[in-house]
Amino acid sequence: MTKLKIAFIKARWHAEIVDQAYVGFVAEMKAAGRDVQVAGYDVPGAFEMPLLAQKLAETGKFDAVMPLLRRRWWWMVAFTAMILWQRRW
Repeated sequence: MTKLKIAFIKARWHAEIVDQAYVGFVAEMKAAGRDVQVAGYDVPGAFEMPLLAQKLAETGKFDAVMPLLRRRWWWMVAFTAMILWQRRW
């Protein structure tokens, strides 16, 4: 089984929230027995996430790119997912 490589993009705007989510995500993956390598990337805010997500996805180095946003930015998540889906297929 190969190690799953995940890019985790965090907005610094709400650092106290997203940093804890990052720590929790890594802990949950380990607790589930998943062999993962999680690389954290910081951006100033939510608007920078889609561009970084696109650039990371285009490198081909990651199996998944996860932008972490607050709920009110759901449209940004949908936009980022669309970019990644198009690049993948």
